[in-house]
Amino acid sequence: SAISTPWYASFAVQGPAATALLQELPAGHPPRLPRFPSVRAVWAFFGAPGPGGMAGKAEHVDALRDGVTVHRQILGQKSWSLRPNPLGDWGVDGPPIVAAAGSRLRVTCSEGDMLVVDTGRWYHETELLAGESGFSLSVATDLAEAAGELEIAEQTTVLV
Repeated sequence: SAISTPWYASFAVQGPAATALLQELPAGHPPRLPRFPSVRAVWAFFGAPGPGGMAGKAEHVDALRDGVTVHRQILGQKSWSLRPNPLGDWGVDGPPIVAAAGSRLRVTCSEGDMLVVDTGRWYHETELLAGESGFSLSVATDLAEAAGELEIAEQTTVLV
């Protein structure tokens, strides 16, 4: 049946329960990524967008420590709109040029896709898309290792 009232929610799990949650995800961990022997927290984002989609989190940057965030789309679809944070630590070259001033990158994650992004260096906002299931579920965790050291699987978009 169709969703009559769109809704969106999120929660975080910390400590040993966070690691246990990651180990219980469908199909295990994404291929060729570390098994995350211990993580500080896992965030779950879920909702029913209704037929026209719905806004998820409004544009923001995260107060990150060194590392990247690994976002895994478990069910449904989520669209990300990203732009470089001019105050981010981009080194001597400065932030990447996306295209015209003020433009954004748009990445759509479908079931099984993964997005690895430094959410402290990239402003980001999300939108849940109406898919076959009518439901979107994704999980994210921070990864302290440098993204350049990761072996990245297919179906993965990396923005660091």
